Amino acid sequence: EEGEDEDEDGAESNGLGCLTGLGLVALNSRATASTVTESIEALLNARADVNVDAGEASTPLLAALQHRNLAAVEALCRSERGSIKFVAEILDRVKVLSEPTLRHRVEELLHPILRADARHCLPLWFWVQD
Repeated sequence: EEGEDEDEDGAESNGLGCLTGLGLVALNSRATASTVTESIEALLNARADVNVDAGEASTPLLAALQHRNLAAVEALCRSERGSIKFVAEILDRVKVLSEPTLRHRVEELLHPILRADARHCLPLWFWVQD
């Protein structure tokens, strides 16, 4: 029993212990774009929660942004299964994307999500692009 506790602690300490299937796929930047997209669609069709908060990794969308997994960001943003709720850290992650092409694509994908919940202080790029 003591060994089991150590395994659980080890899983928690590496940051993967509380991730969901969607979170794990969002982190996987080595998989092909089609594999990521198909996996996310399958999980969402199986009613996976797109907004589940998994501790340090936060939501699947935030995990995808943190790992610059554009395929996961696209699949999550375009999903028709459940709407993604706005999380302030999303904008913080977009600010640190240094590659302009990637940043603009992510901004384009996030635009409908931000528009749906415009109560928040939104960055200038949101209003300029509108």
